Amino acid sequence: MQQIRNEIIYKIVSSIPGNMKPVEYIMQVLHISKGSAYRRLKGTLPFTYDEIAVLAREMNFSVDEVIHSQSRRKYIFDFGDYFNEDTSTAILNSLGEYYNLLLSEQEMKMRYMIITINNLWFVYTFHFDNLFRFFYYKFLQQSDISHLKNKMKEIDIPQTIFEIKSKLADLMRKMDNTYRTSILDRHVFLNTIYEIQYYYRRKLIDDNELDNIAKDMEHLLNAVEKEIIENRYNSDKNQYFLAERNIYTNSVSIKTDTQLYAHIYQNNLYPIMCYDQQLCQLHRKYLESHKKQSRLISSSSEELQIDFFEKQYGYVQNLRENKSLMI
Repeated sequence: MQQIRNEIIYKIVSSIPGNMKPVEYIMQVLHISKGSAYRRLKGTLPFTYDEIAVLAREMNFSVDEVIHSQSRRKYIFDFGDYFNEDTSTAILNSLGEYYNLLLSEQEMKMRYMIITINNLWFVYTFHFDNLFRFFYYKFLQQSDISHLKNKMKEIDIPQTIFEIKSKLADLMRKMDNTYRTSILDRHVFLNTIYEIQYYYRRKLIDDNELDNIAKDMEHLLNAVEKEIIENRYNSDKNQYFLAERNIYTNSVSIKTDTQLYAHIYQNNLYPIMCYDQQLCQLHRKYLESHKKQSRLISSSSEELQIDFFEKQYGYVQNLRENKSLMI
């Protein structure tokens, strides 16, 4: 522990601009007293993780390069800061952070994404109000025990969340610098439809709500179908593959002008974020291997396209009629 603390202090001191005294620089960046800064640099008072993150960002060094052991490399993952927030606030803040991320990436010359998709992401619902409402309701159900018995009609979505949703939907249309490779699990839509049916059969979603959600699912499918088959929208920048192997979680590797990073969505809303370049390269290679073992579905075999979309529309129809969803 002391060795790691000493390495962190050494990295911080060696990264401070030459024209500044270390204690004064730490005081200025962390907004702490002279005594607190002095004790941290002497090692008698440890830097907090948040303080290290602030300094790393300010001085442009990687925390992952500092925190390590001889036998096994350790990585720092960012889980966001949502643990002490109610679910609605956490959703609002998560969407707000995603909006700010897109704003910064909009300025890049190039943004190349490789995505594996096991089930629908929240981001794919921004253009569909009923589907968006279901996802919001689902997160409340899964994250807050006080909502377990609430029906979907009893949930009010704050206006601030609708506003950030609309801003995101508009901004996503303007991301002309984005090249996207999407690798779809064969049951990507079915996995989400299972969830919808689960809440319907528990009588937490009524018939009218189910029908509206199903219509949005059809509209989403129709948009994806037009992009894949008819080369509409940004089809020249988007490629779709159908995975031959199972995809177990949603994840994305994003490469911009300045960096490579990875987002892994275990719960579909708050990503596990990694910025360590070595680990991000490994993640990207893994996604590339998925691509090589998948079948190109855009600008490809009509038979493959027709078979895939007929099954997806069939799943939605079975959902509407409350039939068992068979693979």
